[in-house]
Amino acid sequence: MALLCQGAYALTITDDFNRADTAASTNLSLAIGSNWINGNDTNGLARIFGNEVDITGVFGTALAKFTMLNTAIGTLNNGLGTNFTLSAIVKMDTTASTAQAGLIVNYIDVNNYYQFRYSGTGNVQFTRTVAGVVSATPLSVTAAFTPVQNRPYELTVSSADPYVFDVSVRDTVTDTIVYSKVGVTDANSNFKDGFGGVYATTGLAGFDNFSLTATTAPATQSTLSLFIISSLPIRNRVAFL
Repeated sequence: MALLCQGAYALTITDDFNRADTAASTNLSLAIGSNWINGNDTNGLARIFGNEVDITGVFGTALAKFTMLNTAIGTLNNGLGTNFTLSAIVKMDTTASTAQAGLIVNYIDVNNYYQFRYSGTGNVQFTRTVAGVVSATPLSVTAAFTPVQNRPYELTVSSADPYVFDVSVRDTVTDTIVYSKVGVTDANSNFKDGFGGVYATTGLAGFDNFSLTATTAPATQSTLSLFIISSLPIRNRVAFL
């Protein structure tokens, strides 16, 4: 995992998961690495396997909404000159319409966040979850593309303004954009800033090449610095002071 400065006011966190295989666990800091936490499903298990993240559920229980969050830096888009771009490789070994996987952005807490996801049948959605329930779907496209089973797709969400997002799905095998939408808007103006990560409702999902860049204008550099410092483990804070 790498945390890199880009110029004076931008930071990037990347994780290619290229490390030794681990045992599946609900403790993601042990199974995946530092700064990774389980966002909202205590039945979710994850491990490093074949230089990717492989997820599953506790035996005998359903995997509901398993969210893996990276808390090293945030998804910043508070309208004060900040912006972010989050991307990850997502794949599912299923064509079920109920199977969904994708990205989490502006995660506030276990019950409040946005997610950009696709289903096993190629439905694409950008949803808003409030108080633990999907309360709105600013973007919903049925059969937006035809997913190939177990193919790695790169999902990307970027935002320069609160409540407005650009999204895309790229087929990494053919290197083509199979779906994109500019200006997906939450008209009710719910979440800004927060954390980012990945999400799945099926144990037949995997993730790779996580990347999050957060940028701030000079006037708000101190805000970004405080957000980063407060979210890092204590042992990692000295370098940013």
